[in-house]
Amino acid sequence: MLEIINLEKKYKNQTILSNFNMKLDYPGIIFFLGKNGAGKTTFF
Repeated sequence: MLEIINLEKKYKNQTILSNFNMKLDYPGIIFFLGKNGAGKTTFF
C-alpha cells in the first residue's frame, strides 16, 4: 500500500497542491487524465 498524507507542492511561490491525501492498494491500476499543463507530471 502507498499512502500520501497532507502533501503540499509549491512552484514559484504558487501553491499547486495543498492537503492532498491518497491511499493506493496493490494490485491496481492508477491513471491521471488532464489537459497539457494541468500538473500531471508535477504530481509525480
